[in-house]
Amino acid sequence: MVVLNEGFVYVVTMYKYGNRNSHSYITCVSENKLIALEAARLEKQFTNNAFVGEVIKVKLNTRDDQFQIILPLKSVDILVC
Repeated sequence: MVVLNEGFVYVVTMYKYGNRNSHSYITCVSENKLIALEAARLEKQFTNNAFVGEVIKVKLNTRDDQFQIILPLKSVDILVC
């Protein structure tokens, strides 16, 4: 079995208006960082900026709290009500 990228994947989660407590969905899981970043950008554009993406790097077969944030939710992207 060939394991690419040393067992890491990049997960793109989209959050409505950048709010973690609102609607969210995973739009991409990739072994390629650039593909994940582009997926976040395209999805944000596709939703007319209603959804903001966060990209995290996760090692396979580890606990869910062991990850690295690659593209954080930016405060300028978050709608304050």
